[in-house]
Amino acid sequence: MKKTVLFPNAGRRVELIQRFQMAAKENDIDLTIIGTDITTNAPALSFCDKTYLLPKERNLNTLERFLEIIETNSVDIVVCTIDPDLEFFSQHRGALSTVNSKNVELLLSDVNIIDASSDKRKTAQFFNQIGVSTPQLYDQASINFPTFAKPVKGSGSFGAKLLVDASDLESYLIEFGEHDPIFQEYVSGKEYTLDCFVDINGETVVSPRERLRVRGGEVTVSKTVELPELEKQAKKVLSSGGFFGPVTLQAIVDETTSRPYFIEINARFGGGSILSIEAGLNSPYHILSQDHDWFSGLKRNLTMMRYDMSVFSEG
Repeated sequence: MKKTVLFPNAGRRVELIQRFQMAAKENDIDLTIIGTDITTNAPALSFCDKTYLLPKERNLNTLERFLEIIETNSVDIVVCTIDPDLEFFSQHRGALSTVNSKNVELLLSDVNIIDASSDKRKTAQFFNQIGVSTPQLYDQASINFPTFAKPVKGSGSFGAKLLVDASDLESYLIEFGEHDPIFQEYVSGKEYTLDCFVDINGETVVSPRERLRVRGGEVTVSKTVELPELEKQAKKVLSSGGFFGPVTLQAIVDETTSRPYFIEINARFGGGSILSIEAGLNSPYHILSQDHDWFSGLKRNLTMMRYDMSVFSEG
């Protein structure tokens, strides 16, 4: 069997690509990985079978380029790894899901999920609508300190800061006011990421892991854990409808009440999702094989410690 997978903006997602390659070997699949990026200096391109450079802008010209890449290479599956690509591929889902009469599997949740995940105000509203706890949103004029501030469309740790008084707020607005920040109730507790996968039948798998060390908004040390209430609430989120493929949720468990508060949705593979793949949530295996008996449980208390590696190229 042959499969071709496209990774737009492959960037630094070397391990994720390698996990797809490992899954292909396990299933005796002849796998071709296509990677695109805005620069030849993206490390993951060195691990792709074929690469393309595309401009950063996402417009109709970009759409034509993607359609050409998909048709030329008979792409079967598209795996988006950054939020702008989720929005772009969702916007053009109709054109990209069937190219030259060939069905292309876009690992995308519904447009309302992607919309909610790309705007932190909408994220909070989404959690409230489906009935799971999320930190209260404050209007700027009626903030209860301490408050946690972050840009409405920020990614990683950009602009995320705890403000303890009005002086902090004034300084924050000088630095980040142009990014339309939101202000939320501060919840003190441990932070968890939940790596999730929702298959075509709506079946869900959830792997919670504690965020032990973070650099630039991306986890560098993490450990899988067993937290039944957090997993139950995550499945409530996922069962609300519209989710498909890889999903990453983030939550804080209140240190006093043990109540989980959900704070983020990313409708894609998270940066630290390799830990959950290693622990048993081997979604690349399922994506390639379509084996519905792919999941047999999770390894708990498995710790991942990430480090940098170098890729070299001449020219």
